[in-house]
Amino acid sequence: MESTENVLASMTLEEHLSSYKNLALAQTSDNEEILHFLKNIPMESAAVSLKYDRAPDFFALLKAQGHRFFVIKFLNKDKSIGGIGVITIRYAWVNGRQGQVAYTSDLRVSPTLYNRARLDWRNYYTDMIRVFKSIDELADVDYFHTAILDDNEQAIRALCNPKSKLKYEKICPYRSVSLYGRLPFNSLKTNYTVSSTPKVSELESFLEQTNKQITGGQFYAQDSDLSELKRRSHNLPDYAPQKYLVIRDSNGKIIACTIPTSNQNMRRIVIHKMNFRYKVLTCLTPLIRGKRLKTGQGLKILYLSDLCFLETLNDQEKSNIVTSFIKYIYKNKLNETYHLITFNDQYNSKMLSTLRKHGHFFETKKGTLFQVRHIDHDEKYLKIDQCNNMSFELALS
Repeated sequence: MESTENVLASMTLEEHLSSYKNLALAQTSDNEEILHFLKNIPMESAAVSLKYDRAPDFFALLKAQGHRFFVIKFLNKDKSIGGIGVITIRYAWVNGRQGQVAYTSDLRVSPTLYNRARLDWRNYYTDMIRVFKSIDELADVDYFHTAILDDNEQAIRALCNPKSKLKYEKICPYRSVSLYGRLPFNSLKTNYTVSSTPKVSELESFLEQTNKQITGGQFYAQDSDLSELKRRSHNLPDYAPQKYLVIRDSNGKIIACTIPTSNQNMRRIVIHKMNFRYKVLTCLTPLIRGKRLKTGQGLKILYLSDLCFLETLNDQEKSNIVTSFIKYIYKNKLNETYHLITFNDQYNSKMLSTLRKHGHFFETKKGTLFQVRHIDHDEKYLKIDQCNNMSFELALS
């Protein structure tokens, strides 16, 4: 008898989805309806309420995230969109080899979503993870992962339900650091000299070297047409290797790099409302060389993307390097039109104290990266053990 896996081997994602009457793959023609839907779904927290504006092209950020993506729309009884979920696939370094990883994100659901569509999504997502190796578009994926903010307790309880057939297994924590400004007369010196316009081949070699050592590292590879450097140059507005900042050792070798970048051409975060603390903060930001936040205004963020370090550097050295990058950004006014400078510090034990010493005002946001597995998988597919560092680009998440 032919096995179930063989029967399903030629199934496409759309064929697998066809059994769920209240779900469908979104097409580019759905752009305007998706944008309208998102405009009415705020992201609430205790401090602020935010809305994501992806106009004019919802799909632009997804093209920047990876080489393939799928948007699943949840349909109300009248076939209008009541929710969406996104799967993005990118090439990555997996245990030192070229692999593919899938990131599930952008789950947005209207409180009035048709109940049958809600149930369809839950059942479909569970079954998709179970049989993903039998779905043509997902067969080469090594693992699925997602990010959840630690203060989103409701989501964590729901997703980590022990009765569920899906297992959300912790990979590692992450921490974003967002700088509002700094004391105007702080004269502390940084330890490193920042330079720009590195040679492309030298930069790509360093990015390959450092990412190859990270779980799911970005696929920079000098000898491959699939290299992130080529992909980002094609898909990210204003991206160019010459915009990277680098720090070198006494022998002229690169030991750290980053690229100050923004995704506001693809996603704008609009402040819908803020609590009293944030209202006070926004009045004070001009005093610390920051840009004032306003309700109804787009929050402009400058990200330190591809923040990579030579593996032998310790936490204090990495912290000093980051403050050197930030000082360069302030000196050259690269942050002039932005409210925040944001980066993922991977819970560096010295970072926050070093930033305070240099007069920076900031806040942190903590989250956790999870691998998504089905209970039927056991050890059949790649299982990521807890690690200290996993590739996670805040600007593209």
